[in-house]
Amino acid sequence: MQLYGIPVSVDQAGSSGIRARVGEQVTLGLSLRCHRREPAGDGDGTGEGIVGFAVAAARESFYGGWVLSAAGVPFHVTEESAKDEVAFIADAKARPGQVVVRVRGQVRVADDRVIEDVRDRWDLDLTRTWTVRRIVRLAGDRPADDFEQATGFLLDLELA
Repeated sequence: MQLYGIPVSVDQAGSSGIRARVGEQVTLGLSLRCHRREPAGDGDGTGEGIVGFAVAAARESFYGGWVLSAAGVPFHVTEESAKDEVAFIADAKARPGQVVVRVRGQVRVADDRVIEDVRDRWDLDLTRTWTVRRIVRLAGDRPADDFEQATGFLLDLELA
């Protein structure tokens, strides 16, 4: 799996200790801010988005949402509009591993608190090891070899 343009915030680069260099591996958990969710067979046929199955929390989560498991990679998902999220999560609980969806939205590096919540509430480890293929500074869109001293970045990642 390859993901492009994954934002790393100033706080994550500084306080969470995320450090990476091009060509090296980094362990990260990912979250996904869902703009649109649909059954995997539906849609406009463009193939955009991430397809996987929905995993409901084993216990109530402080952060809410649900987990999308795509090709063995879990993403903590929060919905932009939660109008039908409750019914969707109930369906995922009732049919574990059978609710397959396409999610379109923004993938981000998950906050440490979300990673812990997923571990506690879903009994899943959100983290995976990724190889960093490219680092781009957010300010000025300049390539960088590392981001030890920088403030915000976009990462291109490949599952290791």
